[in-house]
Amino acid sequence: MRHSIGRIHRFCMLALMAGALALGSPTMAAILVVDKDLADCPNADFVSIQAAVAAAAPGDTIKVCPDLYTETVTVNKPLALDGAGPDPRARTGDPTKEAVVQFTTIFGIFNLQSDGIVLRGFTIQGNASGPGIYTSPLFSDYQIEKNLIRDNVFGLYLNNNGVNVSIVEKNAFNNNTRPGAANGNGIYSDQGLNNALIQKNYFTGHFNAVMVFAGVQSNLVIAQNELVDDSSIVLFNTTQSLISQNRSLRHSGSGIFLGGNVTDTTVSQNDLRNGTGTGIRVTNAFPGPNADLLIEKNHIRGSAFDGIRLGQTTNSTIRQNQSMNNASDGIQMDASTANNQIVQNHMKQNGEHDAHDDSVGPGTGGTANFWIKNQCKTDNRGGALCKH
Repeated sequence: MRHSIGRIHRFCMLALMAGALALGSPTMAAILVVDKDLADCPNADFVSIQAAVAAAAPGDTIKVCPDLYTETVTVNKPLALDGAGPDPRARTGDPTKEAVVQFTTIFGIFNLQSDGIVLRGFTIQGNASGPGIYTSPLFSDYQIEKNLIRDNVFGLYLNNNGVNVSIVEKNAFNNNTRPGAANGNGIYSDQGLNNALIQKNYFTGHFNAVMVFAGVQSNLVIAQNELVDDSSIVLFNTTQSLISQNRSLRHSGSGIFLGGNVTDTTVSQNDLRNGTGTGIRVTNAFPGPNADLLIEKNHIRGSAFDGIRLGQTTNSTIRQNQSMNNASDGIQMDASTANNQIVQNHMKQNGEHDAHDDSVGPGTGGTANFWIKNQCKTDNRGGALCKH
């Protein structure tokens, strides 16, 4: 019996080997090297990034050595593109130390047209007609990380079909303000963005918005980004999303702006300081009311207008926020709000009122909302909104 089992085992092994030979052994992913002048990498395979992309097989990696590459790069297969250079915030655009890609095109300098593309470690600059990077809404699973994206019309044109998550992480977006359509934005989207993670990026110098989502969005996570001397995080027409643990210093306009038809979204644990507008503003600039929002545990200080102000909002909760030293109100609910709960917030030393509610209804102090255990001293309802 033992010999029969042995013969069967040997037969199976031979069959498996024959099958493997018939199918062919799996190919190893290749690493292709690019160096325009062959100074840093004299044995490079290519002098052009686009030529390397054309020659690469799906799954390959393209290593790009320091130089100034004046070309546009269209990537239409799953590849990893790795540029040379230091951390994005330490980059200066020095082509002797960094892989710098510069071109003028209405499409992105990098035009990403496939699932599963990794774009890492480049300085992407100087597009006088469009964005630094474009991602097609027909695909997903983009990974954009550790790039310096600067001096374009806008930084990243981000779209994703939602099948898999796309990640934008640890990039620096600096002064993407050249004249043109959608200029002055770090990240812009209007072709559909679903299932995206935007985290741990640095933004500075954008006059329109840090990021603006103006199409149809869902399942966004915007977290742990640092904004210095920049503008607003702007969402329209968005659901099931999270804005959390971002830090904004000296923002122009509102720190976070929800502009209409935003539902089932959480704004939590953000630190917004010394802005020229309101810390968190909710309104309906885009047609459609906002509902089922959770605004909690944010720290807002030193805004030129209100700390938190809501309009056209229902069935939402504003709780455990700290809103201090703002020029107008700590928390203001406009006349168009109803059936919201404002709970256990701490407001003090605000210029007009700590708590302000212009709505009318069966709620607290004759308002249409419900103010519960808020720590503050001044309100516009004869003390009904504050618990001293």
